[in-house]
Amino acid sequence: MAESVKLCVCSPGGDPCLETLADTSWTLGEVKAWIQQTSGTPKSQQRLVRPEAKGLHHHQAGFLDEEPLSAALPPGSKTVHLDLLYHSAEQIRWMRRVLMEPLALRNAPESVLADREVVRRAVRLSGSSLQYASADLRADKEIVRDAVQQTGSAFLHASAELRADREFVASMAELNVGSISCASSELLADRPFLLDVIERRAGVLVSLPQALREDRCFALEAVRRRGMALRGTAQALRGDRELVLEAVQRDGLALEFADELLRSDLDVVLAAVCQNGLALEFASLEMRADRSAVLAALQQNGMALKFAAEELRNDPEVVTVALRPTGSYDCVAPLEVVGEELRDDECFIARAMQLNPDAIRFASVRLRVDKDFVRAALAGETFEEEEEDEE
Repeated sequence: MAESVKLCVCSPGGDPCLETLADTSWTLGEVKAWIQQTSGTPKSQQRLVRPEAKGLHHHQAGFLDEEPLSAALPPGSKTVHLDLLYHSAEQIRWMRRVLMEPLALRNAPESVLADREVVRRAVRLSGSSLQYASADLRADKEIVRDAVQQTGSAFLHASAELRADREFVASMAELNVGSISCASSELLADRPFLLDVIERRAGVLVSLPQALREDRCFALEAVRRRGMALRGTAQALRGDRELVLEAVQRDGLALEFADELLRSDLDVVLAAVCQNGLALEFASLEMRADRSAVLAALQQNGMALKFAAEELRNDPEVVTVALRPTGSYDCVAPLEVVGEELRDDECFIARAMQLNPDAIRFASVRLRVDKDFVRAALAGETFEEEEEDEE
């Protein structure tokens, strides 16, 4: 939630500070627009940085226009202090060039390739621009992080030291799974390290060498860490029953990546839907029509009803199971997928309303406008018993 803070913008040259109340939802570009309106300094010439000791500003990259003002707010503070510096004519010219053509750095002079401000803007538009940066900037974690966020393969152009830094490599893999393939050969041969990275982000396995993706022992340990790692295993392993069972027991949604035959295996499907009822979506049509599989899914998550076969979506007993609250979802929402016949069934709708009065909004028009029915259902009257008395 946005809040108001005091904004102080000072110039190290001694010009008077500019102050105003600002909203933390402002972007730094909007701050620059305010500075231009207040002082007349064009936005293109402005460079906003955190206050630093005299002489150290040149080591900082300025905030980007799209960044929120909250990025400059110290924790627990209600005041944002910024220093206003000025871009040189060369910086302005090259920042405009990389905006039009991010790979323009390939033709840039060394002074520009060592300019943190220009390079950071370039890699944010095209991570591959990192290859043209100076050696110092290719070893700069912030610059490399910006490049990898945009293009995973840009990590190949980072310094050898960064590509061999275990914690940094792991953090880059979390940011963009494609970056792991650019790690040092030593780290790519370190299985315990790779498994730890997979535990942090399951999708990493997709970008590892094919030999590892085909290695059953490695894949088995990977899915034990993160069930969704099944997605990155070789196709042949997705038909391995033991491996798939391990995966879906940890993350039912991994059923999506199992071999078609295993998505028709009742034991596998039950393991998946008991872990996450919504995994029913990835079961075979046969399993989605299997009463035991569907009931198991609904007991875990009533919203799984939308993936059940039509016949079961209109079975009062099955739908009633779906209406029992099992999580944070609206427990009457499964009624959206039942047929009109069941929506017009007085006995069923009355039972549903006793579980949640809001169920009336999914009833047929006939029942919704029947005030006597609504009143009786809310009073807890049992319509089945009335029918039996009539008989």
